[in-house]
Amino acid sequence: MAVAFDNVSFQYETASSIHSAALKQVSFQIPTGSFTSIIGRTGSGKSTILQLIDGLILPASGQITVGQTKLSAKSSLKNLKSFRQKIGFIFQFSENQLFEETVEQDLIFGPKNFGIDEQTAKSRIKKVLNIVHLPLSILTKSPLDLSGGQRKRAAIAAILISEPDILLLDEPVIGLDPSGQQELMAMFKELNRQGRTIIMVSHEMDQVAAYSDQVIVMNQGEVAEKGTVQDIFSDEKRLQANHLRPPSAFKFAAELKKAGFPLSNGITSENALSNQIAQVLLHRRGQL
Repeated sequence: MAVAFDNVSFQYETASSIHSAALKQVSFQIPTGSFTSIIGRTGSGKSTILQLIDGLILPASGQITVGQTKLSAKSSLKNLKSFRQKIGFIFQFSENQLFEETVEQDLIFGPKNFGIDEQTAKSRIKKVLNIVHLPLSILTKSPLDLSGGQRKRAAIAAILISEPDILLLDEPVIGLDPSGQQELMAMFKELNRQGRTIIMVSHEMDQVAAYSDQVIVMNQGEVAEKGTVQDIFSDEKRLQANHLRPPSAFKFAAELKKAGFPLSNGITSENALSNQIAQVLLHRRGQL
């Protein structure tokens, strides 16, 4: 499913009834099957965009199109159940989304809420547990008895079991160790390869660079930049203007180039960088 924002604005009402603009005339398009990251400093409007896509809040002006559904200030939040079934929202602390007595009950809660019968929901359990690398033996356990990483994976499985077309990820790997982060990001990328549209909010620039097809940079509620990973991260001055740091691979590659090391453009990950360094060294060794 594709997503489009057309001059979307949104305001939060404060305790003093003063409206604080969170988004100002935001426009962008996210193609079906893409992996798009939304980045920017805290308070720039990133999470607000995810909530608007999911229909949790409505824009003050402008229009949002998600698949065939159009959302505007005149839309009703009451009639969006079938729409929300197509969208999976994995929150920053997704493990807190578990609330039933057992993992199995948590897994089938979402599908049943969307009108899917219990037998069909249960038939999907093995598949989603395989995706998140959890054993079937976990089904009878209380979420409270799981480790933090297991709870996060179980919460993600509880989203995937409804088979959404779009996954909204709000800092999805926060709190995990580096290997756990890498495993989950690889899982999200595989889901993307299978055709799901992924929209991720993240402060982890290395992950943004390694997994994204396109990047949207937010600054004070406005779209400051949008483009490919190479477009966004190749200009250090623009990154500084938007209070962002370059990914490690970009920064290291730039330093090597300044020192005369022949590297090509478009390095987006540490693996790609190490491969290029190895190729250059092998080439030089062959010339000796």
